[in-house]
Amino acid sequence: MHLRREGGVSLFGLGLGFGIFAFALMVIKIQFLPIIAKPKANEVLFDAYDIAKTAQNRVALIYQQTGQVQWISYRYRHSADTN
Repeated sequence: MHLRREGGVSLFGLGLGFGIFAFALMVIKIQFLPIIAKPKANEVLFDAYDIAKTAQNRVALIYQQTGQVQWISYRYRHSADTN
């Protein structure tokens, strides 16, 4: 009732309110989200590295036990020497 009598809500005030809200969301996204997201991203990368390294070690062990030559490993180690 009061707003109708006084002319309603001004578009300037409405825009200013949304602007302040957008600014607050932007500050949260830029300042505080990386604090949470960066350690989680590192955790995922380290887990993936551990899984890949474990698989590589298992394959190397199988090659050693069977007496076969690791051609893939040999090529990667010596490809840097030829370049």
